[in-house]
Amino acid sequence: MPKSDTQFKKGKSGNPKGRPKMESTFSDTARELMEAKEINVSWNINGKEKKLRLTSDHNMYHGIAAALIVESLKGNTKAIRELIDRTEGKAIMRASVESNGNIIVNFREKDANL
Repeated sequence: MPKSDTQFKKGKSGNPKGRPKMESTFSDTARELMEAKEINVSWNINGKEKKLRLTSDHNMYHGIAAALIVESLKGNTKAIRELIDRTEGKAIMRASVESNGNIIVNFREKDANL
């Protein structure tokens, strides 16, 4: 079968410019900022510029984890739940359906206090 003019030439890439770069997603950008040791932010409110400079000896993850722990110690139940979910994993609840249509929910003993 003769070679077609549209087939790739030997030693030549079919995509010389390569795969186009993807734009950063929100999570990519947030992760990049969280890994930074310093963030400088400025914004305008009613024509007045406000500036904020955040610094950390490690990265911003340490600051957010510390803030979450502080909120938990203040008794903020949402912060407590988030902290436990992030460190221990979400509580598991098992459910099954019987052939007669009844739904049975089984809790493990340690989950019963939730």
